Order: sequence, then C-alpha cells, then structure tokens
Amino acid sequence: MLRLVGATSGDTAMKVLLVDDTRTNQLIIGKYLRDLGHQVVVANDGYEGVEMFAAEAPELVLLDVMMPKMDGYQAAVRMREISGEDNWIPIMFLSAKVTEADIATGIAAGGDDYLFKPVSKVVLAAKMQAMARIAQMRATIHQYAHSQAQINEREAEERELARHVFDRMTGLHNLDHPWIEHVSWPSSHFSGDLIAAETTPDGDLYVILGDATGHGLAAGLTVMPVADLFHGLTARGEPIPGIAAKLNERLHRLLPTGRFVAAILVAIKPSQGVVEVWNGGCPPAYWVDSSGQVVETFPSNHLPLGVLPEIDNNRSNTVIYQRDDPEKLYLFSDGVPDAEKSDTGQQFTLGQVEAILAADCDLRLTTLMQALKVHIGDTSAQDDISIVELSPPVLSLTQELGVVAEQPIAQIVR
Repeated sequence: MLRLVGATSGDTAMKVLLVDDTRTNQLIIGKYLRDLGHQVVVANDGYEGVEMFAAEAPELVLLDVMMPKMDGYQAAVRMREISGEDNWIPIMFLSAKVTEADIATGIAAGGDDYLFKPVSKVVLAAKMQAMARIAQMRATIHQYAHSQAQINEREAEERELARHVFDRMTGLHNLDHPWIEHVSWPSSHFSGDLIAAETTPDGDLYVILGDATGHGLAAGLTVMPVADLFHGLTARGEPIPGIAAKLNERLHRLLPTGRFVAAILVAIKPSQGVVEVWNGGCPPAYWVDSSGQVVETFPSNHLPLGVLPEIDNNRSNTVIYQRDDPEKLYLFSDGVPDAEKSDTGQQFTLGQVEAILAADCDLRLTTLMQALKVHIGDTSAQDDISIVELSPPVLSLTQELGVVAEQPIAQIVR
C-alpha cells in the first residue's frame, strides 16, 4: 500500500528494498532515498534480497545487476515468482554499464527500468515518482478489475437463477413431444422467443411460438406470463380462439405501451384430421407436403397479442390434412426473415426459406439454421431466431371409425 506523506509536496513515500553488495552504494543510495522520504530496507546480495523481498513486502526494489552468489537478473525472476501476476512490484536495476543486450535481459527477467551508476539523486527522484504513479494506476486498475469480477460473478448467478425460473415457467420440458422438432438461436443470454406445448384432455396437441418485442431479459420477462397462462388454458381444454383472447387480455393489462408479443397458436387434432392455426404478427407459417412443396401458407391475420384490449377472432385458418401422407407445418419467429448480413445488411428472404424446405425433407431444420448462420456471418444475430416443425401423426383415414374417407383433403377454411 502506498503511503502519502507531506501533503504540500505531493510526494509518495514507499518502502524500498535496496539490494547491492557494495557498502558505499548502500550508504549513498540509501541516504538519497531517505532524504526523499522513503523507508529503506537493505540486502547485501541476491539471495538475501529474495528472502527480504518475501519477508518485508517492499513496494519498490532497487536491484544491483552484478552480485556474487545470485545476480540481479536471477533475483528478479525469483521476486516475480513470489509476488505473482496480480501483485506488481516495480523493479529497477542498478548498473554501471548497460548495453542493449543487458536491457533485453533485464526486461525478460521482470525488470521495469534501469538506473546508471553513479546514481543521480535528481534522476532517482524522478524515476521514483514515475514508478509510484504507475504503481498507483496499476493498483487502481486491479481494484477495478476485482470489483468488476465480483459484479460479473453476481450477474452470472442472477442470470442462472433467472434462466432456471424462466425455463420452468415457460414449460420447455413439454417440447419432447414426438410431433415437435424445434431449433432456437437467442441473440443474448435470454431469448424473447417462446416455444411451449401442451396436450389437451382430448389428446390434442397445442403449440405456441411467441416473439416478444426486443430481446434479452426484458423480452424474456414479457413472454413469461404467456407461457404460464397458455399451459393453464390448454390443460382445461380451451379452444384456440379463447386462448388467444385471454392471452391478449392479460398482456394488454400487464405490458406498457409499445410492448407486445407476436404469436402463432396451433392445435393438432388427430381424431378430426385437423390442424388449426392462429397467426398474430408472426411470419407466415408453411404447410408442406411430403415432396417439399409449400401447399398452403398461413399469414398473419391478427395483430400481435397485447396491442389492443380485444382481438377479432372471426378470422381463423384451419387445414384438414391428409393423414396418410407425412405433411408438416413450419412456424418461424421474426428473427428468420429479419436476419441480416453483417456486411451488406441484406435480409434472409422467405424465398430462401421455401427453397430449403423443398430441398431436404429429413434435415430441413438443420439445413435452415446452417443457412441462417452462414448468412449472418461472424456477428451475432440481431434478433432471436426460433423455428418449429410440427408433424401431425400419419394414420389412414379408413383406420378410424366415424371418420368419412371422402372428406376434402387440404381444405382451407377461413
């Protein structure tokens, strides 16, 4: 710890370890140091200097280069080992003759400066002040770094706790359903996208993909009440329009102006051969047949949840699917078409999405995510990216009693 003395002079007093095997140098340099207000501890050779360095904890070392038993370079190496990387102690070598090779050797050994013998009191005073300033700056930086490390540690703990609560409340464990495949790429520690699923008492699968405004923790907090209410309503058998209405009502009541959640709600009803889609503010959902052809799109026909006090549920999309053909439904958050190239700002187009869906039926999600990462490049995504693949069960219509085999295939009801 540096000790300030002489309030009017502004000098900084330090505890100095002087290591020199010449008695005359000890007396002269020691007197200079004491005249400047410093405390002096003297060692007679390198070995003794290392021992006193460990015992006395000096704040600066003046170290003669040429000494018996252990020279100054060897002593400096040992002192640096003792002090460690986090505790920097200035070391200045004392030498009558210094070459470029000597300077390089001294720096490699851990030295910070050289003083030429015979030592000038004026030069000594100037170098001592410079080293004191450097020591103070390093101490300040170290203290700041230590404080910042503590802050980072606390923030990491808080993020981990928040993530644990977020995962539990959003019910991500329900996504292990065999009809669901999904990929997510958050743009920060917390995702403002929500993917949740629940099974109704009748065995139907309900899925929601939500996309809150913004990203990070604020967006993550926005979607938390959506997941909680979605699970509760679905478990009670509430239909899709009713779920959308109640989600909208809660979000409009809770969220400040300008905050909302774009969402796609999907109900897969195997007993009826029906998939129902409600889209409020998300990119179009794609209904894709086994050959990869997009046979139907489900564009947004509602405002995002939370914008208005009430929503108009008269407009809905329903597809009656051909259950003996492995058709799939794809949902996307805004992060997919909003993904930008880092150099040009060019966005990822829905045409690119459709081309990938048509190319590979088995690896569509992987291929699409790889294409997005190549498109974005080395930078992080500007928005959270989420994609969901839903695969209604394959079952021949004639295998179910009460189902008319002649019913229309891929009929869209709006």
